[in-house]
Amino acid sequence: FIKKFKGATRYKDLKVGHFKTIHDKKTNTQFFGLVFYFGENVIITLRGTDRTFEGWREDFNMALLDTIPSQKIATKFVSNIVKNHIKSPIFLVGHSKAGNLVYYAYLNLIKEEQDLIKKVYNLDGPGFRNDNYDYKSHNKKLIKIVPNEDVVGVIFDLSFNFDIVLTHRTGVFAHDLLCRE
Repeated sequence: FIKKFKGATRYKDLKVGHFKTIHDKKTNTQFFGLVFYFGENVIITLRGTDRTFEGWREDFNMALLDTIPSQKIATKFVSNIVKNHIKSPIFLVGHSKAGNLVYYAYLNLIKEEQDLIKKVYNLDGPGFRNDNYDYKSHNKKLIKIVPNEDVVGVIFDLSFNFDIVLTHRTGVFAHDLLCRE
């Protein structure tokens, strides 16, 4: 995918780095992050649930635990990148569980690090089990997008601050970013 992506004229100057992947059966942890460098922009991307047992167990733990291991890992990952790119426009992007992770990471950074982030894109990620975050003070940076037939992105979401996009799919099929009509 990356080779084809970089092979496109539009993305010829794209650089990719800071790959981090974790699969831990003992702690039911599944995490993947990487950074795209596009011009001056630093785009920190996290992946949602993969097809591993650890990934699905961690998803279910989101309903049972206040914090899952990937949320803490995401916060450290984002913090380290932000500290090393203080003069660049920084964006966070995640779909599904990773949408939850980018929100968690951003909301748990120190204020100076939060100030360096331009936008946080949560694409149909669930909210938090015990949500006590002050979304109003971050409204201009936090962008959550959910499909109109959503089941994932509205779970535990108390912010009610999201944009709804039209999909012709229903239920969990509306959650698939790569669905084709």
